[in-house]
Amino acid sequence: MCGDGANDCNALKTADTGISLSNSEASIAAPFTSKIQDISCISVLLREGRSALTTSFQIFKYLALYAMIQYMSVVILYQVGSNLSDFEFLWQDLAICVPISFVMGATPPADSLSKLLPEHSLLGIPTVVSAVGSTLIQLGVQLPLFFGTRNNPFNERAPIDPEDRTANWPCDANTVLFQVSIFQLIITSISFSVSHPFRKPMYKNWMFVFFVAANTFFGFYFINLNEHQWVYDVFFMLNIPGSFRHWLLLIIFGNCLITYLFEKVVVYYLSIWNQGRLEKKRLATIADEIKTARADIDLFFELKQQKEENFNDGAATKHNKVPVIEKNTARNAVHAEDEENNFNTIDEKVTANNVKV
Repeated sequence: MCGDGANDCNALKTADTGISLSNSEASIAAPFTSKIQDISCISVLLREGRSALTTSFQIFKYLALYAMIQYMSVVILYQVGSNLSDFEFLWQDLAICVPISFVMGATPPADSLSKLLPEHSLLGIPTVVSAVGSTLIQLGVQLPLFFGTRNNPFNERAPIDPEDRTANWPCDANTVLFQVSIFQLIITSISFSVSHPFRKPMYKNWMFVFFVAANTFFGFYFINLNEHQWVYDVFFMLNIPGSFRHWLLLIIFGNCLITYLFEKVVVYYLSIWNQGRLEKKRLATIADEIKTARADIDLFFELKQQKEENFNDGAATKHNKVPVIEKNTARNAVHAEDEENNFNTIDEKVTANNVKV
């Protein structure tokens, strides 16, 4: 609803979105005030609103996947008495998750509106499928790597010391899962960054591009470093043979490709299908309401016609001075009064349904 005067205050407050076109009394009742004195502000508000809603869901899903990726890595490493080291936790939290989740929302909205609508339910089918599907993809990559390094380790591991937890951190599984999880956190942030049709392309957000590129560089650095032993010592990682590193890079590339295609193809077309399903359901509800209103209107006119016929019959009887027994006269009066009450009830019901429709 758009309005510019005091007479529009109630409508501005009642509407889903009220826009005041002036700084008068209407600006107090409306949640939004436009400095442009025409309705062109509606397009701006819709683009900003859809972009904000899309960004909120995007960051929510990324933080959920970040927690699940880290949780899966920790639970898997518990099977061999290991865990992520303190610096590995800090790197995933402070170097990857915090800056990326902060700058993900800086992408500006699209320049034009689309027929599509953004997802508006956290428990909607596309949102749930996206989060669960991406989680299973990351788990499907971590588990084979864990079993492979556990059954065929590259380095001998010291016996587990229940008193010194830091001595249990270094192992091949810890090193491989940490390196893979870095790229999993990066690719999920890219795949969840929705651009068309609600926001501008991802490269327009230069801060997001910078942090993604920086973390990608360090991810490759952790895998390919050979002569920097101090990095292994700080992160409690072990040296992995060069031949396995090449395979690890191919696995990471496949993981990134599957995650990206799943989000951009499967989830995208699932969202389109879900919107069509909800639109059909909404139209069916409107059709049922219209059908009910038409039935009430037909009943209204039928009763009205019946009342007119009864009135004409009564007038003709009175004109011809037909003798009527007193008992029958009283009964007819009661019957006429009941018809009047029924007519008034139907009239009120039809009026209410017309207002609703």
